[in-house]
Amino acid sequence: AFSEEFGYLTASPRRAGTGLECRALLHLPALAMLGELPRLLRGLAALHGDARLRGDGTGPGTLLELRNARSLGTSEAELLDGFGELVLKLSDFEAKARERLLSKARSLLEDRVWTAYGRLRYGRLQSAETAGELLGALRLGNLTGILQGIDFKEVQGVWTELGDGALQVDAGADLDREACAALRAERLRSWLVAHESALLKG
Repeated sequence: AFSEEFGYLTASPRRAGTGLECRALLHLPALAMLGELPRLLRGLAALHGDARLRGDGTGPGTLLELRNARSLGTSEAELLDGFGELVLKLSDFEAKARERLLSKARSLLEDRVWTAYGRLRYGRLQSAETAGELLGALRLGNLTGILQGIDFKEVQGVWTELGDGALQVDAGADLDREACAALRAERLRSWLVAHESALLKG
C-alpha cells in the first residue's frame, strides 16, 4: 500500500516512508571491556537509532545489532548514507578503544584473550552464544596483534560454521542441544590444536 503523504505503508508503522530497513551487526569487544557500551546505547537512542546488545548471558554482550529506527522523511539514498556513516563511526570508536586497551590495560586485554583461548581449547560443552563470545575474544586478540598464529578471516569463518543448524547438517542427524554443544566444543578443540604451535609462540 502506498500513501502520497506517508509513502509505503507496511505492517510496522515505523517503516512508513521508504519502507527501507538497514541492519548491521558490529563486534565491539574493546568498548565493552572499557564499559562504554551503555553510554553508546544512550547516544544511539538520542540519534533515533535502534540498537541492542547480544551476548551469551554470562557477561556484557559484545555484539551490537543496529538498525534505523525510522524511514519517514528521508530518501533511500540519504538513509543509506547516514546509516553507513554511523557504522563507520562506531567502527572507528572500537579501533580507538583497542588502542587505549593496548596502551593502558594490556595485561587485562591479554588475560581476556588467553582465557578465551583456554576455554575454547579445553572446554567440552560450548553453546553457540558462548562460543561466539569466546571466538570474539580471539578475534580481538588477532586485531590487536596478541594472537598471530591464526588468520583473522579464518576466525570469522569458524564463527559461521558452528551454529546448531550447520552442525546438524554436517553431522547428517538431528542433534539435541547438549549434543550440539559437545560437537561444537570438539570442532573448536580440533581447530585450535591445528594452530597450537603457532599460537603459543605469542
